[in-house]
This record gives sequence, C-alpha cells and structure tokens, in this order.
Amino acid sequence: MAWCPICKKDFEDEITVCDSCNIELLQGSKDDYSEVLADTDERIVLTAFNELIEDEYDVQYYIDSENTYHLLINNNQYNEVASLLAEKYGDELMSADEDELSPMTAPSEKASIQQIKPYVKPMDKLADLTSSATSLLAVGFLGVIFLICEYLNVFDLHLSDSVHIIFYIVMGVLFTVFIVSGFMSLSSANKLRPVALENDKLIHDVIDYIMTRYNRDFAEESINKLIEDNNIETDDLFFYYQRFVLIKHMITEKFDIDDPSFLEYLTDECYSKIYETDEDLEEAELEVADFEEAEQKSTDSEDESAE
Repeated sequence: MAWCPICKKDFEDEITVCDSCNIELLQGSKDDYSEVLADTDERIVLTAFNELIEDEYDVQYYIDSENTYHLLINNNQYNEVASLLAEKYGDELMSADEDELSPMTAPSEKASIQQIKPYVKPMDKLADLTSSATSLLAVGFLGVIFLICEYLNVFDLHLSDSVHIIFYIVMGVLFTVFIVSGFMSLSSANKLRPVALENDKLIHDVIDYIMTRYNRDFAEESINKLIEDNNIETDDLFFYYQRFVLIKHMITEKFDIDDPSFLEYLTDECYSKIYETDEDLEEAELEVADFEEAEQKSTDSEDESAE
C-alpha cells in the first residue's frame, strides 16, 4: 500500500504519484510513520536519511511544495531515532523553529537540530592575528616617531601652546592604544601558533589516510547495492551525499574529531581531492570534444563551399 504524506490518502501499490498533491507517494501505512525531522536544507535531511538507511532503520522522506524536506520514521523506532538524531547532530544543526515542526509529533519530542557553522582553520586565524599585530605596531610606532619629530620642531604644525598640549595627549593615547593592541595580538598569535601547526598536521594526516584507504570502486558498488536493496530513486546529488557519508565515517573511525564543523571541513577537503579533479577533467574533455566537433563542422562547411 502507498499513501500521500500531504493529503493522507491511501493508494494502490502501482500508483506512484498523488494526483491531487502532485507528490511522490510513500510506502506502507500512514499510521505506521511519524515525522522526526523537517528542514529546508536538503543536506541535513538527506545526510540523516542516508545514515539511518545504512543502519537499517525503516525511514522515508519527501519534499513538499515549499521545498521543505521531511524525514519520517516507523513509530516503533521513533523514540530511538529521535534520541539518536539529538545525540549525533545536536551540536551540528540549528534547532528547528516551532512553526516548522510537524504536527504529527510534539515539539518536545523533536530531535534538536542545529546548523553547522563554517570552519576557520587556526592557521588562517594565525595569519590574521599576525597581520593585525604588524599593522597596529607599525601605525603605533610611526605615530610616536611623528610626535617626537613634531616636538623637536623637525616640522611645525603652527599650533598654539594649549592646542599643542591637547594634541600631544590625544595622539599619545591613541598611538599607545595601537601599540598595546599590537602586542596583545602578537601575544595571541604566539599562543595560537602551536595549535595551528598541530591542526595543520592533523589535516594533512587525515587527507593522506583517506587518499590511501578510500576505494572508489568499492564505494560505488556499496552505493549501487544500497539503491537496489531499497528501491531508491537517485540523482547525482544522492551519490554525492552517499560518498560524503562514507568519507565522514572513515574519518571518525580513525580520528577523534569532536568539532562538527572541523569534521565537515575535513570531509569536504577529502571529497574534493578524490572526485573534483575527475570532474574538472571530464569538463575539460567535453570542452575539447565540443571544440573538435565545431572545428570539424567548420571544415566540412568550407569543403562544401569549395565544391
């Protein structure tokens, strides 16, 4: 039996789309499933869906007319999955607004969902701190030199005595603040340096590990088997998420990564190292093929004209 998650009508198995709502039908009985997660970010819902499928949970998802992704779980597994999502993604995903929560389940039972923040490498922070410290110290010391030169009458600003005093006090305080801030930034940079170096080494270790251990052929076979076993309709985006999940799983098995944003960064870096080069190569090959085809057509046209 199939059913529509929007209007809740039941349909025969051979029907795949609700004629009223124009949405793909879900399998099973509507009384057996409850919504555990809803979000407009497809990556969040599809990542959770893929991981739950891997763990053999009875889970389905659909997309409504407003492009919101809804994840549904079998009622017998709901409490377990809700706790699992809260524990696994609680630090990664932004809490869903109450108006986005499904009426099928009480808000208090919803998994806590938070959005992953962009990761900033400590090495980048170190570069910013060093640059700031250099700029502040340069401005501060140049300002002090300027005040000394003005005091020694190297050049004259033609200020009265009372204005001179105010000028020295204000500018002296200002340049002192620059110098103190510069030394504070320099101190912070020195403290961050060993952390940045260690983090940089960890990034290289993770990338080297994945590049040597990740088997692309095995990964594609596993994804295709998952598709066949669960009769999943797929697109390129589905393959991307499955590969992403596999790489992330390999990283967490080998390395202890507590920061979710750092884990996402590492997974992205590894994915780009493995796949994006091939994508660029394919694009280049297509461009060459298109160019050769256009050139061949041009040559044929010239031959026809000559005849």
